[in-house]
Amino acid sequence: MIPRPVAFVLAGAAIGGALLFVVKHPQSAGQSIGGAAVDLADGIFSGVVFGISDRLGVPRTDQERGREALDRGDYWGASLYLPAGDFISGMWNKFWN
Repeated sequence: MIPRPVAFVLAGAAIGGALLFVVKHPQSAGQSIGGAAVDLADGIFSGVVFGISDRLGVPRTDQERGREALDRGDYWGASLYLPAGDFISGMWNKFWN
């Protein structure tokens, strides 16, 4: 763990750097801050989802393995490795094309 005085100095430096950026680039600061907020929320959400799915033993998506499973007719394997939208469109194309 970082000692408390060092943490305060680092936090102050980060805030000072952010304020300096806002003063020097006022128009792009809003875009940068908004983009950083969205990236932070995305990272937190993705981390939570991956953490829960890894804990439950759900494999991560893998396009190549999912397409191979779909081509073999292994629909259970395809459902595990493909994202839902790709799996549904692959099944649709397999049965109705």
